Amino acid sequence: MNDLKNEECSACSNKNVYFSTEILSIDEKNGAIKKIYLFRCKEHLDTDLDEMLTLRRKKLANSYDTSPQKPDSHKIDNA
Repeated sequence: MNDLKNEECSACSNKNVYFSTEILSIDEKNGAIKKIYLFRCKEHLDTDLDEMLTLRRKKLANSYDTSPQKPDSHKIDNA
């Protein structure tokens, strides 16, 4: 089991102080429930669900941005 106390906020990198299970959707055909765990820091404690989901998507997108940094090999030192 994961230690939920050490997870960071779903919206930022601060330490979480509260977590909840939110229902995202319910499949009409089979009644399957899609849930998500949201971790909140003090700053995002009162942020509504839609805003938390938006911030979470942005955070995840930034964490997956692994584009390699180009070295400055084209610069010439004229010292």
